[in-house]
Amino acid sequence: MGNVTARITTDKQAPGFWRVTLNHPPINTIDDQMYDEIFDLVEAIVAEPSLKVVTFESANADFFLAHYGVGESASRFGKPRWIEAATKLAHSNVLSIAVIRGRARGGGDEFALACDLRFASREKARLWSARGRFRHDCGRGRPRALALLGRARKGNRDRPRRRRFRCRDG
Repeated sequence: MGNVTARITTDKQAPGFWRVTLNHPPINTIDDQMYDEIFDLVEAIVAEPSLKVVTFESANADFFLAHYGVGESASRFGKPRWIEAATKLAHSNVLSIAVIRGRARGGGDEFALACDLRFASREKARLWSARGRFRHDCGRGRPRALALLGRARKGNRDRPRRRRFRCRDG
């Protein structure tokens, strides 16, 4: 594992602003290494007192973040700590912005929902969640847990609630 390239790069040139680029070619699938890097990044975001704004964007013009890549778990935590990282990011004092220029599917859609603001390109952005498509929670409750967190949820209170879907067996 010594020859593994980083999936996330952070540009910290402007004071109070970090620009985070997500890069896991060819389609930006989320794997355990990316989960670990996101967790470490969120820890750094929370620990930085002068930070005010963080933007997340993709190095790939066609994919913001794709689904979770299948394979053997290689997270140093044993099980990826995605919900914990997303909750910390949502409740931090930093404004988090997802800049979506491509497809955000599965975990990418969840990641965008965990951010305070989401800006999507009219030409290329495609958001897709398995929960809405198949009318059940594919991620064992993760989409429901991450539906909207923090400041994003506060702005969503005036909207009418959607009907909840029940899982269908068979």
